[in-house]
Amino acid sequence: MSRPARARRGVLHAVAAFSIATLGLGSTASALDFDVNSTSDTTDATPGDGLCSTGGTVNDPVLGLVPECTLRAAIQEANAWSGRDRITFTSTLPFNGLTGVAFIMPGSGYPTIVDELEIDGTTAASWVSGGYPKVQLRGQAFFDGLRLGTGSGSSTIKGLAFQGFDTGIRLESSDGAWIDACAFGHFSSPPPFGSESVVANTRGIDVRAGATGTRIGRRTQAGGFVGEGNVVSGNVYGIRNEGPATRIVGNFVGTDRSGERIRTATTIPLVDLGNVYGIEVVNGSDLEIGDVLFEPLPAPGSFVAEGNVISGNATGVWLHESAARTGADPVIRANRIGTDDDGETALGNTTAGILFSSANGDVTIGGLFAPNVISGNAGNGIDIQRGSTLGGVSITSNRIGVGLDELTPIPNTGNGIAVEDGDPVTISLNVIGANELDGILVQDPPGFDDVGHVEILDNWIGVNKDSARIGNVGAGVRVEHFDVLIDGNRIGANDYGIELGEASEDVVVTSNWLGTDGTGADLGNAQAGLRSQSPLGGHVIGLVGQGNVVGWNGTNGITMNNSSTVNELIGNFVGVSDTNQPMPNGRHGISVRDNYGGSTPVVIGSRLVTPAADFEGRENRIGYNVEDAISVSPDAWALIRANRMRLNGDLAIDLDNDGATPNDVGDLDLGANWLQNSPEMDAAASALDPVTGELEIEYRVRSNTTESNYDLTIDFYLADATGLQPDRYLGSDVYIAADANLQRTVQFPPVVALDPFELHSIVATATDASGHTSEVGAPIVVPEPGLAASIVLGALGLFGAAGTRRRRSA
Repeated sequence: MSRPARARRGVLHAVAAFSIATLGLGSTASALDFDVNSTSDTTDATPGDGLCSTGGTVNDPVLGLVPECTLRAAIQEANAWSGRDRITFTSTLPFNGLTGVAFIMPGSGYPTIVDELEIDGTTAASWVSGGYPKVQLRGQAFFDGLRLGTGSGSSTIKGLAFQGFDTGIRLESSDGAWIDACAFGHFSSPPPFGSESVVANTRGIDVRAGATGTRIGRRTQAGGFVGEGNVVSGNVYGIRNEGPATRIVGNFVGTDRSGERIRTATTIPLVDLGNVYGIEVVNGSDLEIGDVLFEPLPAPGSFVAEGNVISGNATGVWLHESAARTGADPVIRANRIGTDDDGETALGNTTAGILFSSANGDVTIGGLFAPNVISGNAGNGIDIQRGSTLGGVSITSNRIGVGLDELTPIPNTGNGIAVEDGDPVTISLNVIGANELDGILVQDPPGFDDVGHVEILDNWIGVNKDSARIGNVGAGVRVEHFDVLIDGNRIGANDYGIELGEASEDVVVTSNWLGTDGTGADLGNAQAGLRSQSPLGGHVIGLVGQGNVVGWNGTNGITMNNSSTVNELIGNFVGVSDTNQPMPNGRHGISVRDNYGGSTPVVIGSRLVTPAADFEGRENRIGYNVEDAISVSPDAWALIRANRMRLNGDLAIDLDNDGATPNDVGDLDLGANWLQNSPEMDAAASALDPVTGELEIEYRVRSNTTESNYDLTIDFYLADATGLQPDRYLGSDVYIAADANLQRTVQFPPVVALDPFELHSIVATATDASGHTSEVGAPIVVPEPGLAASIVLGALGLFGAAGTRRRRSA
């Protein structure tokens, strides 16, 4: 239908309605269309008569003089006439010759809409899908643009621009209202006009507690998304939500409509488009910021996500809830927070991307089929501040500090995620890289205990799923809290992989790849794969069947500092993969420092009371590191039992980190592990029985009972290819105080069967009852090389048990 014809139809419709009213049918007739043909602000002459008319006239090029219909008059008439009315804008509406826009400048707030109404600015001349509105309302800061009150139902506001109001659109009491294709604060005209302006509203859109089911931007219809989305930029508060079941989808919050620009390009000085707060959540009951749909076709179906661009603001999304929720918890998904619409270019918010300062329950950020890109922000990507009084927080499948492609670095200036509150907090399946502080920081500020249980699971931190390096400047994960599980993550290319800080306690670190990934790629962190600085301790680094793979890191694989309570390292692969591939760390495999003030040692492998049947599952495999397998500094203490060490560059165990320490008479030294003397084995008096496979070893420990806490536990190992490092546990003996400094013989069938026709290098360590483990003693070879022929002959029955010598049994 042509514009003149539609204008004529609107006038005739209104006249017909007026005739119905004069016949006494009142305002119960069917809904009406009202065509606005004037930019003035005059009121309706007779509200309720079904005719939008101020009493004046305008000159229609086709119809001649017709009744003047202003937006104010149309709203008055729609309020007085029952049913879902519609307000459109005629082609003859006066448009500004410089801007191509019809400016309407109300002198006061419009009447609150109290009946279901559609105001459709997309009917204005030359409106183009994907463009800015052609009808602009310019107000004043002491009144609102439009208000939807009781009775407004599922009203629709489309294609209008709002500038200079206290609130562009305030939804006070409505059910299912839809706001789409509007602009709030920022306005731009395309060529040939090319004008642009930012006139802030205090609030662009304000959804009050009485408004339910509000749709802001695109909405779902017939299994898909429809609508244009709104531009909400240049205001103090872009979108404020207090109402339940609000959906905010497909909007540009802090950018222009392209989602590619946050500053005007034509003004000097440049004008920021950002809001102070992009989206403010005062209550998040059943709130969705971004949406995802399941499309059953083509089989087997797919998920389609639609979010918002929330960039260029001071704060992207701000949750500070003041009231308890009554519905489902909020979900934030599929958004670009700090980037452009493509998720590839930084358009950062100047503080946090998402800020929690007060929230009253669980919150979900992201989703498997609807990840957010939270990158390029000048603060933390996600900042959960102390005192937020949250329930659970789930942060899953997002890109944080990187682009949607999981490769392009778009760093947040702060941490990727900073957690100071929440119980529980789950951070899973995210790609977190390139941030200028830590990838993930979990901390309780001094004097507070606001964070509950935290789980960091199956993330890519400093690396991506294709094994590319996108390291964070600080640690991949830094913890200053207790009760944290870090499991199944790939953490590489950061400064430290995991740093357990001075306030950390009872952290469990299992099944992670630190400095590498499941392919064995060199993704080393610049410093240690894991460093603990905690005097509180209680950390468990690896478990049976859940050890960490720690390789390619620039210094130590694992550094344990300062602990005053027990830390345990169990089942880890340090410098070697779980498939026995070398991935050396740049210094020691494990370094223990500064924990002598504590009551317990660091346990590496098994405790003194661990059953031998459990040794294999607890053993750490430590190989190929550039320096020592395990280094214990002079002020440190470590219990080291039943680990497998091979082909490390220096010693297997280095006490005082100064090279091999010779035994001394009486064991009078002070230093790492009290410089416990190692066992001295007598090669000539030791043997392997070729028939029974029993190993007999004669040894002594030159350690006075005043210098070592007896009894001593002596562990025997089959050495690696160097003949010096303990690779396979064979068995143990207890060296009691009565035997101190005396020769002792032990006979036992080795846990690992030894081939009597080959030479085997045997090494041993001594651990006192307090958990001080010695360096590895000098090796012996069994069978003795000179007896090898006799053993062979004895095995053939020619000389009986030749080559075996029975000694005093232990």
